Amino acid sequence: MRILGFPIELVILDVDGVIVDILSGLRRNLEQAAHYLQLPCEPIAKNIEEVTQAKVRIQGNAYDSARNLWPHLTEEEVIRFIHHFYGIERECPYPLIDGSLDVIMLLRRHGIPVALATNNPIKSLLWRLEAVGIDLSWFAAIATKDHAYFKPHPKTFDHIFEQVRIKRERALYVGDLQIDWDMARGASVLFCAVLSGGVPRDAFITEGVSPRHIFNRLVDVIEYIEM
Repeated sequence: MRILGFPIELVILDVDGVIVDILSGLRRNLEQAAHYLQLPCEPIAKNIEEVTQAKVRIQGNAYDSARNLWPHLTEEEVIRFIHHFYGIERECPYPLIDGSLDVIMLLRRHGIPVALATNNPIKSLLWRLEAVGIDLSWFAAIATKDHAYFKPHPKTFDHIFEQVRIKRERALYVGDLQIDWDMARGASVLFCAVLSGGVPRDAFITEGVSPRHIFNRLVDVIEYIEM
């Protein structure tokens, strides 16, 4: 298989913003968790606005996000917030991004292994995907926040390549955040960005991502796949 002219034998996907539409309910879920712990909601709206305007980078994990939103929180309070936030997400899961499942099934039909690299802990990832009808057994390897390294550390990919014996130059990673690009670049893995996570096109171009490697959604990559 070739994508954008590159020979590819493994496709690695982020989850939030690539497979599931986290933007559809993230603000609602964050504000509900904040209300429960009597935290101000204004920082949430401000942060989301700044991300979509490329003024700030998304941290890519719940712990750092909570720390950034409410710097005064103690360690115990941050953990309480994250625990409650995950509970809300489980009750109000995010839907699939249109076409993302089609891409996964297309690759599987053609025998191309698909892996996941996400900062979700495995328990969260399990019900997150179950809610949209995706089985973890479909994936050749999964790297989560539970492993020794997680995004944006380039060694996050090590766990995947230990299980899928494919050269890094034959792998493609699709992500929706600048830290995804940082990780792929640091690990010498081909990268494509999608805009379905809220980060604007100009932000990726400023970071050095080729405009040819930026797509609105994962499904738009299909046009550039040659079997």
